[in-house]
Amino acid sequence: MSAVAGLKASDLVERPLPSRCLEAWTHLNRHHLLGVTLAILLMTVVDISSVADKFGRPGVMKLAAFDLCATVVLFSITLLVWSAAVYGHAPGDSRRVRAVAFSVAISGLLAAAAIVPMYAAFGVHEIAWDLMGKKKELPPMWLAIAGNTVHLGVFSFLFVLVAEVLQRRASTTAAVRAARRTRMSSYSSRVRATNAGRCSSLSSECTGPLPGA
Repeated sequence: MSAVAGLKASDLVERPLPSRCLEAWTHLNRHHLLGVTLAILLMTVVDISSVADKFGRPGVMKLAAFDLCATVVLFSITLLVWSAAVYGHAPGDSRRVRAVAFSVAISGLLAAAAIVPMYAAFGVHEIAWDLMGKKKELPPMWLAIAGNTVHLGVFSFLFVLVAEVLQRRASTTAAVRAARRTRMSSYSSRVRATNAGRCSSLSSECTGPLPGA
């Protein structure tokens, strides 16, 4: 937030999309990386626990590996899209709410467009289909992408929701600290002014005429 404190929100939002994206991504830090890592680990634990009783069957390890890759792709795309969409919008701004909704929808679509063809190319869909015991044919590619857009969009929404809550809390904490610093600075200025006045009065008394002169 401090990196854009001297800029107006309109200046940031009205910039060309590529420059806005690049500037937003350059302000990502270790906290964002930590959030993505935690989300990936949590999702991986959920995925592994869902197939833990099927590890002896063929293809399960391949499915687990591709699920991990899909999780990395999903949350990486979500972070990049969300950070670019909300960059320059203050927390609580109505435009930021629209940007968040837009980022969730776009993240789900981009993730599905990247993950579904990858699964199909390596035959992972067939493995998952067999593990679920489904006998009917696999749906067409466009239908799988549409369905996974909604499915992956749910996880993007949860990730963005947590990120928004944490960022709003951080902004509130920064505002409170800034207000405290301002009050302390004002108090220090008043104390210095009072001390300076007292010193001036004492100096005048010391340099005045001696009694009886």
